[in-house]
Amino acid sequence: MKKVFLLSISLLFELSAITQEAAAMAPFTKIKLNAISTLYIKEASIHEVRVSPDAKKDALQLDVKSGTLYLSGAGADVYVSLPVLEEISVGGKASVKGENVINGNSLRIAIGGDGKVDMDVNVKNLTADISGLGKVLLRGQSDEANINISGSGKVDAMGMRVSKCNANISGLGKCMIDVRDELNSNISGSGVVTYKERPAILNENISGVGSTKQVGAAAEKDTTHLNFGSTEVLIIGDKKSKEKKEEKAKPIWSGLELGLNGYMNRDAGFDIPDGFSELELKQSKSVFVALNLLQKDFEIAKSNIWFTTGLGLAWNNYRFDNEVILMPTEPISVMRDVSTTRSYSKSKLTCSYLTAPLMLQAFTSREQKKAFHIGAGAILGLKIGSHTKVKYEENGNEFKSKVRDDFNLSTFRYGFRVNVGYGKFNLFADYYASTLFSENKGPTLYPVTAGITLVGF
Repeated sequence: MKKVFLLSISLLFELSAITQEAAAMAPFTKIKLNAISTLYIKEASIHEVRVSPDAKKDALQLDVKSGTLYLSGAGADVYVSLPVLEEISVGGKASVKGENVINGNSLRIAIGGDGKVDMDVNVKNLTADISGLGKVLLRGQSDEANINISGSGKVDAMGMRVSKCNANISGLGKCMIDVRDELNSNISGSGVVTYKERPAILNENISGVGSTKQVGAAAEKDTTHLNFGSTEVLIIGDKKSKEKKEEKAKPIWSGLELGLNGYMNRDAGFDIPDGFSELELKQSKSVFVALNLLQKDFEIAKSNIWFTTGLGLAWNNYRFDNEVILMPTEPISVMRDVSTTRSYSKSKLTCSYLTAPLMLQAFTSREQKKAFHIGAGAILGLKIGSHTKVKYEENGNEFKSKVRDDFNLSTFRYGFRVNVGYGKFNLFADYYASTLFSENKGPTLYPVTAGITLVGF
């Protein structure tokens, strides 16, 4: 029989490009596919294999052993018919598509690699084992489904109704399923299990940042089991969940900001005033950091224009040439250490402020991910600390000097902020109309900052 089969396949590759020939063979209930090709499966009364006529000769190898059909190679579409399918195993980048409903008592789908399976099934017991980047798309029904995902694989069975589901995910995998009676989810890592309607019994065992969540209407009554080590918490109650909504556009203030500091003179230039040229900055190391913790927004007459205020903490670092030392005199003075025995590696002034915005921000859409935004307004600050830090080496020893003083810095500051961005991406620029140092106690310099919102709260 095997010789007949191989002969049929050999003849097949030499047929016209318009026709396809079928080869009958020994019975099989399992298929192992390890090829860069597409396999079409059809439930029928006979065992049959057809290969696309444009396939290159010897590019695809077929064999039947111990009830398993082995397919390997590349570059061909294969059409398989069989009465009963118990297992389909996919390796590499192969793709499997069902041409009709696959019925049976049990079916196992296994994917290792970047393969894909798309099928309609009606089985009592379904198992899907995915390792790697594989994807399974299922429709139909099953009494029980066992989903095992390791890696970043995905099972989309929202179109398949299941009475009971056991979902085990380790890694970044995703499982979506329509389970009615009982769902047992075991997640380690950041995997996600999503169910269409909340089942009567929901058991969750999660370690890591994974989650089990619902899409659609909630079941009226539910039982939830949460496991924390050897401790189990049982929650019984009536809950209603809403469908997931798009995140609404909102003004951007709270979060972590990062930028660069500078200052301008009274003529809106960047030249340092005479007598204070030593305050020239190392721009790339003059870092601005802000942690904005509180935010309150008010929409103006449903116009998608918002007034925003809040509170935050800001740290402005001004990095000077290594040998420059800011002296806490009145007025402020600057010294450059010309000693040949000291080797300086850092000299900076750090100012910390409590800040509050008073801004208007406008959006082009009410959905965050689709909205361009632009804003402008005032920004106020109260100085809550300041210090200088100098780091140098002398005679093989490292020294650090930190001096806490007000350095004649202005206690209050006020200025203007503009921001622009798309979605959660946000750029900002600040200009302060108040001087960095108090009047007549230091050079006339107006602080400026430009940066980006790294993390929004």
